[in-house]
Amino acid sequence: MPGTPDADLLDELYHPSNRPDPYPVLHRIREASPFRFAGGRGVVVARHRDCARLLHDPRLSADRISRGADVISRRPVVPSFLSMDPPDHTRLRRLVSRAFTRKAVTALAPRIRQIAEELAADLGGPDRFDLISQFAHPLPSRVIGELLGVPAEDREKIQDWVDRLTRVAFDPPPQQFADPDNDRLVRATATEFNRYFHAWFEECRRAPRPGLLSELVHLEHQGDQLTTDELVSTCTLLLTAGYETTVSLIAHCYLALLRDPEQMAEVRADPALAAAAVEETLRYDPPVQLTNRFLLEPMRIGDVDLPAGSEVCFQLGAAGRDPEVFPDPDRFDIHRGADHHLAFGAGPHFCLGAPLARLEATTALETLVSRLPGARLEEDALRYKQHITLRGPRTMIISPGRDHAP
Repeated sequence: MPGTPDADLLDELYHPSNRPDPYPVLHRIREASPFRFAGGRGVVVARHRDCARLLHDPRLSADRISRGADVISRRPVVPSFLSMDPPDHTRLRRLVSRAFTRKAVTALAPRIRQIAEELAADLGGPDRFDLISQFAHPLPSRVIGELLGVPAEDREKIQDWVDRLTRVAFDPPPQQFADPDNDRLVRATATEFNRYFHAWFEECRRAPRPGLLSELVHLEHQGDQLTTDELVSTCTLLLTAGYETTVSLIAHCYLALLRDPEQMAEVRADPALAAAAVEETLRYDPPVQLTNRFLLEPMRIGDVDLPAGSEVCFQLGAAGRDPEVFPDPDRFDIHRGADHHLAFGAGPHFCLGAPLARLEATTALETLVSRLPGARLEEDALRYKQHITLRGPRTMIISPGRDHAP
C-alpha cells in the first residue's frame, strides 16, 4: 500500500540472488510505491509518472555531498556538477557542454566504428570469448580516453583507478558503508587520481594538448573558466559516466537479442534497427537503476508526508517497466518506440553523455550482429556485478559458432 514502510522489499532487491533478474522484485516495489524507507527518513518512488514529475521538480536537490550520501564524493575534490544544484550546476554544465556538443560526438562516429571493428576482428575463430572484457569494456574505454585526450600510455592506469572508485562506490548496502577498507580504498585511489590530473591540467595550461580535457582548461565563457579542482571533478565524472554505463548498455542490448533470435535476425537484415534496439534496451534493462534527490522543503509524495532534507530514491529500473506507460513491459520489443524512458534521467540533470552512449552502443551492436551471425550465449556462465545502482554483467561468455563474417 502506498505510504507503508516496506524495508523487506529493498532487502530482497539487494540480495545477490536477484542480481540476474531484479525485475520481479522491482514490479512489487513499483506497486507499493511511494513508501517510506530508511527508518522513515526517505521515500521510494518507482512509478514512471512520479519519477518523471519529481525529477523535474525544483524543490528536490541533487546535492548528495553535504548530506554524506555519495561515497565517491568523499574523495578530497570539489564535487562534479552531477551533485550540484543551480546556479553552480548551471555554470559548470554550461561550460562542459560547450565542448561536449552533438557535433563533436557525431565527428567521432568513424573512429568508434574503427575501434569496434578492430575489437570484433579479434573475436573470430572457434574459441569462446568474454564479451565484457574483450569488447564491451575496451570499446567505450578507448573512446572516452581518446575523446578526453588522456595519454595512451596512461589509460590503463587511469582506468584501473576509475574501476576501483566505481566498484567501491556502488557496492550494495550495507557493505558500502560498513567496511572501513572501502573508505580507505576510495581515499587512496582518489589521492593518486587527483595528484595525476592536477599535474596534467597544469601542464595543459602551459601548453595545450589534443582532446576535450585540454579544451576545457582553456574554455572561457563570459570571463568564466573552470578551476583546476573543478576540472578534476569533471574529469572523474566523464571517465566514470562515459565508460561504466556504456559497457552495460552494450552488454544488455546484445544479451536481449541473443535471447530473441527473431529480433536478432531483424537487426541483422536491417542494421538501421540497431538504434531502436538500443533505445528499447534503455527502457527494458537500463544500466543506471536508481538515483536520488533530497527535499529542499516539506512535501507530500503520494500518501507520505516528508520533512525537508528527506531522501527520494528513484527506482528507474522499475519505472522503465511500468505497465501504465509501456504495455506488456516485460517483453523486449525493438519496434516499441519507447523513447520516453528515464534511463538518462530527466530535468536539469539529464545525462550530458547520452548522444555518445547511444552512438557507441548502436555501433557496437551493428558490428557484433554482422560479424558474429552464429553467436550463442552461454547462459550458465553469465555473472553480474554486485552493483545495485549500476547494473550490468561482469562476465558474458559467447560461443561464436561456426559462422563468422570477415
